[in-house]
Amino acid sequence: MSDVSTLFELLASDTRRRLLVALCDVESVQVPEGLLARGQARAPAGPSWSPTDDAETDPQELRLYHNHLPKLAAEDVIEWDREADVVSRGPAFEEIEPLVRLLAANPQVLPDEFF
Repeated sequence: MSDVSTLFELLASDTRRRLLVALCDVESVQVPEGLLARGQARAPAGPSWSPTDDAETDPQELRLYHNHLPKLAAEDVIEWDREADVVSRGPAFEEIEPLVRLLAANPQVLPDEFF
């Protein structure tokens, strides 16, 4: 990661923060299910969603696939297997992990919507 501004830009989204917190606990996360399991409501599961579906696209999942995951992958914070819909820790994850763990360990001092 190149600088502190980039670090805070990556942490600016609650979706990215939830994913990074999840990756502090496990090596890899199935997306989008792994994020939704961390406290986010979702409609009953239907057929598996893929970023190429156009009829029933969930705007939140669209942002995940077209904004959040590419942004984290571009900074090497995550490695994203698009075919398997799996995200794992990238080579630069260790640079962001201490701050993510610090934030996750202190939810009482953060706004309610932080994660």
